[in-house]
Formats: sequence, structure tokens, C-alpha cells
Amino acid sequence: MKRILTAFAALACITVSSFMFSSCVDDGMNDENFSYTYNANSSDINYSDAPGYFNVAIKEAIGSEPVWGGGDYDDKVIKACNECYEILKPLLQGKSGKVNITKTRHPDGKRKDIKEYKF
Repeated sequence: MKRILTAFAALACITVSSFMFSSCVDDGMNDENFSYTYNANSSDINYSDAPGYFNVAIKEAIGSEPVWGGGDYDDKVIKACNECYEILKPLLQGKSGKVNITKTRHPDGKRKDIKEYKF
């Protein structure tokens, strides 16, 4: 009986450990060896200039692109875009759609949406 309990405890530890490590898997989008660009885009907002305002905010937050690494830049880009959204939201009442902020890794072109703004 003691062996069964020991085996069960070991299995439980292995299971918990595998969940912990799998939730921490890096998606490769912050690798220091790649460069990254950020872009605001929209395919459905009925106000075509909105992504342009977000792109200006991105450029002001991180300077010239591409940037290297990526992790710290995500936070800067999201902060700038949040501020832009708060300014645009009252101005775009009655408009609908969304703007996506996308991070692209170079040279392979892997993409990741890091934030979505709905109007």
C-alpha cells in the first residue's frame, strides 16, 4: 500500500510539473536574436483613419523600427495604444469595428496579435 501511495504521489508531482512548464512555454516572440515591428490594422472598422492614429502612437512610443528583442517593447506599445484608444473612443462614437495591434518577427514573418481595441 505504501508503494502505491508513493507512486501516486510521484505521478501527481509529475502531472503538476508538466502543467507548470507547459504554461510557461515561450512562443519565441521575444527572442533577442530577431527584430520585430508593430503595426495597427483593421479590416472592419468603418473609420479608416483609426489604425493610422495607433501607428503614430506606436512610433512615438518605441521610435524607429525594427526593434530587437521585443518583450519590453510590447508593454510600451500597449501603453501608447491604450492612451490613443482613450482619446479616440469618445471621438468615434457611432462607429463600429476593431483595431488589432500586431507584432511581426523578422526575417521569418511570424505574427502575433498583442492587443485588440473595439469601437
